[in-house]
Amino acid sequence: MLPWGASSLAKGVVVKNVLKLVLGFVLAGGLLWWFFRDVDLESVAHDVGEARWGWLGACLALTLLHYFFRALRWRLLLRPLKRGISIQVLVEGVLAGYAVSFLLPGRLGELVRPAFLARRERLSMTGTLATVGVDRLLDGATLTVFLVVFLVLAPGIANGIPLAMARNLRLGGIVVGGGMAALLMGLSLAALYRRRLPALRLDGSWRDRALGMLRSSLEALSALHGVRPLAGAILGSLLIWLVLAAQAWTGIRAFGIDLPFTSSFGLIAVLAVGIAIPTPAGAGGFHAVGGAFLIQAYGVDPSLAVAAILVLHLISVVPSIILGGVVLAREGISLGELAGQRAPDMTEAPVEGQP
Repeated sequence: MLPWGASSLAKGVVVKNVLKLVLGFVLAGGLLWWFFRDVDLESVAHDVGEARWGWLGACLALTLLHYFFRALRWRLLLRPLKRGISIQVLVEGVLAGYAVSFLLPGRLGELVRPAFLARRERLSMTGTLATVGVDRLLDGATLTVFLVVFLVLAPGIANGIPLAMARNLRLGGIVVGGGMAALLMGLSLAALYRRRLPALRLDGSWRDRALGMLRSSLEALSALHGVRPLAGAILGSLLIWLVLAAQAWTGIRAFGIDLPFTSSFGLIAVLAVGIAIPTPAGAGGFHAVGGAFLIQAYGVDPSLAVAAILVLHLISVVPSIILGGVVLAREGISLGELAGQRAPDMTEAPVEGQP
């Protein structure tokens, strides 16, 4: 059983989370209205019916493959804590985290994922949580690189983007990417000196908690020391986002939208922003930015763009919810129980070899 704390729901937290959920639905409704506002729904339905099943099948397969590569990279980051963790367990943790993030407000899945693994593998919760933070840092750096590559290789996207804006976006992407790379390198170097931090006294004070998280983060980054581990993390990150780029590209190809593969680099960048908007399952945000990208940057017919993004969202989200829901149900984890808490209980799980 995962350490979610007491089974009774805290009324105040429930009300707060319900309010967040309601606001998320309202925001999603507004964005979906904007997404559908200028299209003929009959044309959208016709385009969905004409989608090519072979391309959609490839899109679904790539969605599932992406979970595997995420698990591989996570296992690399977890090496300082434990080696040889089962890929199946890691995939289940990824799926459980996605399902909770899509269904509940507050990105709670980012805590469910490490809590799940900490209990299954008897790891430090703080250390496991730190690996998720490094995981997200690698995602941000890699996605920024993809955006820069897109802006460099696709200068002709300015159908709806002024050339001056495209240049500014390119420069901004280079600056942000360089900054994130410098941050990652700096933290990796700092990890060499993590043992010089004061010994932790886990008495619950904010200082000790902060030092504990810092040490755990540096411990996670120590997994990247050496040419092979660092190359593995970089390769893993590139594979994750190349698979997601291919997933998006096959998704739109299913609707006869014939764009170069590099267009998917820009598409996944804007979709990552859209799905981060706090709406249930990224609904509305994913649709609005994805549709706008295809229509404004490439002049895709609005009805066709809406149909493609609508189906791409379903393929991106529904497998995570179904498979992650199966994992949660098997572990006896209730979404209602999770909704009644601010976060999973952060109490340290017993570490291997300790009572």
